[in-house]
Amino acid sequence: MMGILLTGCTQQQQFGDDRLLSILRDTHFDSARQVIDTLKASVDTHRNGAEPNDDLTMLCLRLG
Repeated sequence: MMGILLTGCTQQQQFGDDRLLSILRDTHFDSARQVIDTLKASVDTHRNGAEPNDDLTMLCLRLG
């Protein structure tokens, strides 16, 4: 999780808790795979070409 939260962009702004929670709260997901794909795309967009500064490992489980 820390890799996502600390992901920087070319302006040195971190992705952060608020952005992550907003995506998870405000987006309807049909599958765990969609959660991963959406978060990865959001992080890539946020990075805006900046080199990764940490790994990006995600695991999402669908319960119920």
